[in-house]
Amino acid sequence: MNKYKKIFLSCITVCIIILMNGTATVEATDIEVINSDSEESSVDTFNNGSNYMLKLPLVKSNNPYDIYYHDLHTYYYNNSDKTLAEKNEYLNQRLIQLKSEVKIIDEEELILAYERNTTTDTNERNYYDTIANLTSQEKSLCARNPFNCIEAGKLKDYAVKRTNDNWLKYTHYQGNGDAYRHALWSALMYKNINPDFTYKLGLAHEGLTPGYDYNSQPVDKKMDIHNNRFGREYYNDRKYKGLSNYDVSYHMYYQIKNNSKSLSSGITARRIRVHSSIKNSTVCNKTSQHKWYSGYCTKYVGWYMNSTGGGGKY
Repeated sequence: MNKYKKIFLSCITVCIIILMNGTATVEATDIEVINSDSEESSVDTFNNGSNYMLKLPLVKSNNPYDIYYHDLHTYYYNNSDKTLAEKNEYLNQRLIQLKSEVKIIDEEELILAYERNTTTDTNERNYYDTIANLTSQEKSLCARNPFNCIEAGKLKDYAVKRTNDNWLKYTHYQGNGDAYRHALWSALMYKNINPDFTYKLGLAHEGLTPGYDYNSQPVDKKMDIHNNRFGREYYNDRKYKGLSNYDVSYHMYYQIKNNSKSLSSGITARRIRVHSSIKNSTVCNKTSQHKWYSGYCTKYVGWYMNSTGGGGKY
């Protein structure tokens, strides 16, 4: 009897392992365009697989908010072929169900459940980024829009990749490459998600919400907000229907390099740090305005400068 019992238990164990392995990895799908006036475009395969896959939450409770996120996780696993619009439709239906259960949705409880059911591992990301890296404004926005935030995370990484491809590293901090990264990320979110979310997440990433006082912000934050706006206007002005994400990144490179104007407002991309002629790192770092960065001396000018092709790779 003991022999058969052991065989039975071994079979059960193997089955469980197979089932777990079968659901542990889900291939990331290409980003879908959901703007009603956009044609479906070819999308670059830049996804990093499991980095963007939601893990089934470790929290086990009867809390309706935890169950809500558990259901979202399960839906995401089982519907990787759905478009973002279809995913968000499920999200809205599930949010209505949650409201019927709790009567009035407690925003703080929603955010806390979002935190509980999202990874804290700095080597992995679910729902846009690790919780430790999010501003409180990002947590609030992503708790309400988790599927949009997943797509935003993919696009954010793609913008970083294309910045590395196109610009020398010394430009990535307050320079031309920094302007490019922000503008491109905003343009891609505008294309692949929607304009309202793009605006709000751009602000949330800076720790702000709509209605903030622009004039009271530090100059480097103003630069990011400004270049976010340039990226949104760039894509909206031209309405590049049918372009791939790569094509958008290619056109954006030349917008930054040539300091092209937005058609709707006339603004251009801006930077606040320039290349310095100082060749020695010790000499460069003697003043607070200068910073030796990736083999080059850069100078903080403290005001907006037009973007240029300086530091561009082609």
